[in-house]
Parts: sequence; structure tokens; C-alpha cells
Amino acid sequence: TQREAKEAVASYLTHSTAMGNRLVRIVCGRGLHSRAGSLLLRDTLPAWLAADFSQFVERSFRAPREQGGEGAWYAVLRSL
Repeated sequence: TQREAKEAVASYLTHSTAMGNRLVRIVCGRGLHSRAGSLLLRDTLPAWLAADFSQFVERSFRAPREQGGEGAWYAVLRSL
């Protein structure tokens, strides 16, 4: 579910920041099996990174095609 996905992203960003990582890739898939009209994780993830997780994320950008394209995002993490 979206709630579970958001919790997983929060945990991943918390752990990655604590480990001193500065760049992470988040793979959410392209939403091929989502029901029509539902909010896709790939569409909501950028908003989460920019707003809900701004304490961890300095900036984010879509991964290049060969590294996930529409189904993956990179996040540059803030240093502690």
C-alpha cells in the first residue's frame, strides 16, 4: 500500500542518512499493475522526497533510463 511504501522510504532514508550515505536510489517500479485512476508510487514519490522527507533530502532526480528511468529516483541526502 502507499502507507507501507512511505514507511519503507522513511526507514531507508533514515538508515542511509545515519550511515553517512550521500546518494541513494529508490526503485518504485513503473506502476504497470496499478488500477486505473489510482495514485502511482512513481507519481507520488517525488512529492514525498521534496516535502515529507525534506529533512533528509537535499534534492532528487529521476534515474537515467539505463538505471531505472521512470521507475527509479535518486536522492541526494543532507549531511548530518
